[in-house]
Amino acid sequence: MNNKKVAKQGFPYILLIIMMLGTLLIFNLGNREVHKISYDELITHLSEDKVKEITIAEKTASGVYYITGTLDDYK
Repeated sequence: MNNKKVAKQGFPYILLIIMMLGTLLIFNLGNREVHKISYDELITHLSEDKVKEITIAEKTASGVYYITGTLDDYK
């Protein structure tokens, strides 16, 4: 079979798969809720042992850190 013909026949399927994955990605990212809390609230939750997971990452070499995590009572 001719390679160009096979590529032309497969293109619509590849395009359909890409569109479906893009749609799923958009809907899954749209359902995420982010709640920002202050440093004092974080310390309070840590002392009350309500923090399930915490991640600390340095954004730049200037000493800026991002703290993300999950609390037990947040849904």
